[in-house]
Amino acid sequence: MNLRRANLMDVEAMMSLINHFADQGLMLPRSRNSLYECLREFLVVEE
Repeated sequence: MNLRRANLMDVEAMMSLINHFADQGLMLPRSRNSLYECLREFLVVEE
């Protein structure tokens, strides 16, 4: 597995994943704009 900082190419997948769990009441939803603004705070794990 590889751990890296999130980049612009990850935003759509991140939004989909976060909002999937938000729909279940497990997380708060995030807008695309919100993710772009705080992108440097996220990490991505790749296999």
